[in-house]
Amino acid sequence: MTFSRLALLLTVGVLASCGGGGLTSTGGNAGSGSGSGSGGSGGGLSFSMGDLNGDWTGELIPDNRALIKRNVYIRVANGQLTDSAEGGGGDWDPSNASIQLDFNTQGFLDLAIESMLDDEDMSLEGTMNVALNQINGTVRILHADGTMFEGTFELRRSTGAGHFTIGLAEGVWQGQGSNSRDRFRVAAIEFDRDGVVVEAEVVNPGSSNTVHSYSSGAGSLVFADDAIGRIDNVVITGDDGSTLTFDFLLINDAGTLISGPGVDSTLGEGRVELTR
Repeated sequence: MTFSRLALLLTVGVLASCGGGGLTSTGGNAGSGSGSGSGGSGGGLSFSMGDLNGDWTGELIPDNRALIKRNVYIRVANGQLTDSAEGGGGDWDPSNASIQLDFNTQGFLDLAIESMLDDEDMSLEGTMNVALNQINGTVRILHADGTMFEGTFELRRSTGAGHFTIGLAEGVWQGQGSNSRDRFRVAAIEFDRDGVVVEAEVVNPGSSNTVHSYSSGAGSLVFADDAIGRIDNVVITGDDGSTLTFDFLLINDAGTLISGPGVDSTLGEGRVELTR
């Protein structure tokens, strides 16, 4: 297919504008208790920490509807958060962040993650449903530059390895790539059923000029972890020799959202959010 530039400019579109700070976090200690078991039965449902163990993936929905959703996941084992990332670039585990996780018998989750390098902090407050497979609540992310992402979130329980298949990426995606100052470019990208780039285009929304174009085979997606929908170290090569490199990309289990931090060799660092 050939992308319509007008269609691209009328949507929010994949690439970072020039400049921008680092988007990943680093830093230390994990806190929280441990536990096991499942939600209680009978008249009064009582949750335990065991109900939270596992992989949870979903979306962060901004209060500012001019912004695009981001992917998010958390991994909990033996009552401790062992891994978490979100599509704006936050990437945390006990080696690089201070983590406080609480989950009470009413199913209320309180999670606070503080980067030990002051890169990006995230807090989630929400409640698990009685089916033990969904958590909804509110999110706040404090970026290194002092700006705040605020909104709501939904997490759904992953069934584990193989929960995500690369076929979720098949088709055309449109979205926006922004740097730390929210300067952006619009773009579209198409993947085949194996996650290989069919074609893509990045457009400057001000001038309508093409910034980069990408031909068939310019790059591909391969899951680093198909229990959480994480794709690491993606490199897409432009027809002009430029490279677009993503530290990681996350896809949701509905196949409707891709996001993650990246670097364009000519435009610089930023984040991408793609929808369809």
